[in-house]
Amino acid sequence: GMRMGMGLGAPSGVTTPVVYNSYAQTWWNALPAALKNNETTYLPIYSDFADAVTNTVLAKLDCLYICANHENTGEIAETSACTYNFIDPAKYHATRINAGANLITTKNTGISGNKASALDLNYNPGGAGTHKNTKDNHSFGVWLNNAGSTGTTDMGAATSTTSGQMVYRTGTNKIGARSNSSTYASTANYVTGLVTVRRKVSSAFYVTPNVDFGYYVPIVSTTMADLNIYLLCRNADGTADMYTDRTISFAYAGAYLDDAEVTLLYNAMSGLLTALAGV
Repeated sequence: GMRMGMGLGAPSGVTTPVVYNSYAQTWWNALPAALKNNETTYLPIYSDFADAVTNTVLAKLDCLYICANHENTGEIAETSACTYNFIDPAKYHATRINAGANLITTKNTGISGNKASALDLNYNPGGAGTHKNTKDNHSFGVWLNNAGSTGTTDMGAATSTTSGQMVYRTGTNKIGARSNSSTYASTANYVTGLVTVRRKVSSAFYVTPNVDFGYYVPIVSTTMADLNIYLLCRNADGTADMYTDRTISFAYAGAYLDDAEVTLLYNAMSGLLTALAGV
């Protein structure tokens, strides 16, 4: 039996290992050693972020890039934290397009290409292989920190004919979107924060600024573009164009997320930005 006053906890002087969210731990393990400094400060922040999104929602995504992170401000390398896919670091590792002094990561804030540089996500849901992002069941989007210039693309790929997936800013200060067969300028004025494009049926898609769910776009779907999706510009038939000067904090893509799941993602991203800024 147990003597009075004894507990069932760890023996005195023994530290119980902290268990972090599995997505956060795997992503952290994949980072170069130089980016693993201050693990006890930053890994809990990323773990809390993943817990706030929930593993159920994360499991619906193919990729998520945490562009706002603890890496020091400077030029983006192909081993920068923003290039590693939080969902599975072994897939869709981002590589640089026109890399150089213009392609910058800003600590705790995001990445920018200054209308000159971008990232290839090496992610092609319209090509071969199995993806959670499919023609009539997908979500993708970005978190935007600044207004930037008109006529630019934050994330996307499109053919010269009909198919593509894009988020962009139009020439009339609207949120632009493309989901397979049509481009669309939303009736909402451009907003900063999270912009999500979603489709769950063949006849329509949604443009969702932050958690405003009222923008339903009736179109007829055709096919997905067999192109890698670019971040900070558009992949137009294999050519980078429409480079943006916005700063992007997050980018993601996967299966359709409902309103409640978009809200979870939005709140978790907002919470991560707040937590990083508070360190």
